[in-house]
Amino acid sequence: MSGLDDIVKNYVDSLSYVKSIDGFLIKTTTMVYNVEDYCRLTGCDPVETVEKVLSDERVKKYLVAFSCYRDNIVSQINSDPRYKKLRKYTSVLSSVLGSLECRGEAAHASIVVETPPALWVKEEAEEKASPRRSFEVLPPSTLIESKRSSESIVEKILLGLLVLSIILIILYFLMGSSGG
Repeated sequence: MSGLDDIVKNYVDSLSYVKSIDGFLIKTTTMVYNVEDYCRLTGCDPVETVEKVLSDERVKKYLVAFSCYRDNIVSQINSDPRYKKLRKYTSVLSSVLGSLECRGEAAHASIVVETPPALWVKEEAEEKASPRRSFEVLPPSTLIESKRSSESIVEKILLGLLVLSIILIILYFLMGSSGG
């Protein structure tokens, strides 16, 4: 099995579960990195090799679902910095997607055009939108009374421990003097 065939196989495997344009572009970026590494070792032209990978019949089987979104894909490549690596290959990707027949409703139903934000982003936005919790400010007299009540409990515990220790000392001496 050649290195290029491995790249095609890995790309096909990764495309088999992709259901969004973002996912497609992420997997395509990974494939481009693999092709560039392969071409660095073999001296091939990366653009031509990417075109060979995209034109492979095994790959085209998965690209058909994205052929209806060619303009969205090109637009996202040119506007999103995450896909800057793909800008060199935009014309190749666009021409391969353009050569495939868009299958209409079946393709539209399975592909997510805009990936929803991550859960933490959504929660953060909701938190910012929700009103801030207000805390009840207690008057100073309530704080002083609260402090006194906790001090009195501590004082009572210490006094009880002191009394208990005195009783234990007395019992120790009584037991020690009666035994001897």
